[in-house]
Amino acid sequence: MTNVRLIIGVFTGVILSVFSVGAFTMWGSFIEIQSYFGDNVLKAIYVLFVDNFRFDLITYIERGEFSIFSFLTPALLSWLFVGFVCGAIVKGYKRGFIIGILVVIVDILIWIVVGILAGEDVFNLFIDTNLFQTLGGILSAFMGAISGAIIGGAVSGPYEGI
Repeated sequence: MTNVRLIIGVFTGVILSVFSVGAFTMWGSFIEIQSYFGDNVLKAIYVLFVDNFRFDLITYIERGEFSIFSFLTPALLSWLFVGFVCGAIVKGYKRGFIIGILVVIVDILIWIVVGILAGEDVFNLFIDTNLFQTLGGILSAFMGAISGAIIGGAVSGPYEGI
């Protein structure tokens, strides 16, 4: 019974992560998906998951152009939001840390499986120069989700056991 909050938090986090980047881009990604992929639902879902990992933290640090406006991209803001909501659901900063990691891992797994089912070249994301972009996106997703979940867990109060 004690894991109910954790299961609800992961489920909510995955659902929110699909729609949150669209919300922070003023639904621009949904309009783009509709115009490009129309009837192919799997490719549309794949692109929604790819949008979650667009902010490349490695390239951002490498460029050295540090400003708050270039740092707070829609992908990072959406992970902060998803982490905050999930952390508030599970309560407590320790469980918030756990839920932040779990939501990103589940999102990555769904991203890869849907990409394979949609016929996308998922392997291409993990070779040559794409490797650093992909790892930077995953790293920024972990950073945003974990920090948002810790804040959300701490704000919602200590874990109560139910």
